Amino acid sequence: MELDNLNALRYIIPETLFLLDKEKEEFQLTEEEISSLHKGSEQLEVISVEEESVEIETPQEEVKIAPQKTEKPTVETAQEQQEVPKTNEVSTEKKGGIHYLGENKRNILVIVDYKESDFYKSKEFQLLLKIMEAVNVTLHEFVLVNLNENKEISFKKLKEQFIPTKVFYYSDLDKNTYMGDLIKYDIVEKGEFQLISSDSLTQLQNDVEKKKQLWGVLRKTFSV
Repeated sequence: MELDNLNALRYIIPETLFLLDKEKEEFQLTEEEISSLHKGSEQLEVISVEEESVEIETPQEEVKIAPQKTEKPTVETAQEQQEVPKTNEVSTEKKGGIHYLGENKRNILVIVDYKESDFYKSKEFQLLLKIMEAVNVTLHEFVLVNLNENKEISFKKLKEQFIPTKVFYYSDLDKNTYMGDLIKYDIVEKGEFQLISSDSLTQLQNDVEKKKQLWGVLRKTFSV
C-alpha cells in the first residue's frame, strides 16, 4: 500500500496497522475510493467540531420584585377620635320615644335644656364637645339628650333607656322636677349614678370663672 492510502485509513481506524507484503498487494485502493475516504473523514471532522462547540443555553426568566408599600403608622389623639360632626350633618336618633345623639358606650348621660331652634348648629354644642374632649370622652362614649326635644320624657325613662353611671346636667335652674335640688359644680352620689350639674352652656360660654369651676369637678370625676 502506498503511504497516501495508509494516511487515509488513519482517519477511520486510529489503531496501528501492520500489513504483510501479500496483504499490501490485496489492499490496494482505487483513486475513487481514496477520494471518498477523504470526503468522509472531512465530514467526520466537521461533525466532531460542531458537537464540541454546541452550547445549550436555557432562557432565564427575569424576576421583577415589586416594591413593597409601607404603611405609615398613625397615632390617634383624643381630638381625632372625637370626630366633631359638622353642624349641617348632625342627626339625632329616636329610640323608645327619646331623641338623642351618641352611642353611650361608657354609659354617660349628658342632658341639656336648649330652647333655641337647633342646638346642633349652635356654639353651645361645639363648646360641649370641647368640654367632653378635655376629659377624653367622645360621642361614641356618651349620649346627649336635649330636654327641649323630649318634653314628655321623664328622667326615670332616661335612666331606664341609657342606664347611666354618670349624669351631666347643664341648666340655669337650681331645681329640676327630674332630680330635685341641684348642687352645682360638685359630685352628688345618687345611688346607681353620679350627678354633676352646672350652669347652662350659654352661661359657661362667656364666664371664665364658671368654666374653672366645671373643670375642677370634671378632673375629680374622670381623674385627669
